[in-house]
Amino acid sequence: MNEESFEEQQEALDPHRREERDFAALEISGRLRQKGVLLTGRETSSQLDDLMHGLRGKIFAAGPYVLIKTAHHTSYNGLEESLLQEYEGNPLLVHSSGNVYG
Repeated sequence: MNEESFEEQQEALDPHRREERDFAALEISGRLRQKGVLLTGRETSSQLDDLMHGLRGKIFAAGPYVLIKTAHHTSYNGLEESLLQEYEGNPLLVHSSGNVYG
């Protein structure tokens, strides 16, 4: 019996997973391109890390900021401590869980 990768298992559960991932990748690369980050699709994780740190540097240089909104669903792995340290001294940090009740 062959061991399936996590992605193969998920694709078996959701036949549209691959096209949804492809669409998400196109959307993200388009948004990054608008910010001056050009992707070929062949970047290594290290290269992506360098590009994102460069983008964060541009954003930081455009500050200071009074308020910083975190990404939607800022989970235990959704916000790096280093990002908080970069923006230390900013008075407001906003998180939205997206839950609406009533």
